[in-house]
Amino acid sequence: MAEIPPQAQQMIVALQNAQQQLQAFAMQKQAFVLQRHETERAIDELERTGEKDDVYRVSGPIMIRSTKQKLLEDLKARIEKMDASVKRITEMEKKTAERAQETQVKLERLFSQPQAKGAAG
Repeated sequence: MAEIPPQAQQMIVALQNAQQQLQAFAMQKQAFVLQRHETERAIDELERTGEKDDVYRVSGPIMIRSTKQKLLEDLKARIEKMDASVKRITEMEKKTAERAQETQVKLERLFSQPQAKGAAG
């Protein structure tokens, strides 16, 4: 069996790195989706409370009294940040997948060339 050329080795490493990045992106997106779901549930719960009911925010090991409106604003802002993060990750994921696909195609061409030459010669 022939030795793998250095150029192909580099492309294989690049492809493996891209696959690892894609897995990391998927995990990050999943974490944001879970956090978003939890935040949406908190908003739903908060919206069911009365305007005069006491509401609290957890800050480290303590709970701080707040207003329903302030907490709703904070939670909705958190969702916007999560959505922006998911969008950014999705864009990076798309670019990484495109690079991986390009590298895969180059590798396939590189490995098919010697076989084609060998069959013709």
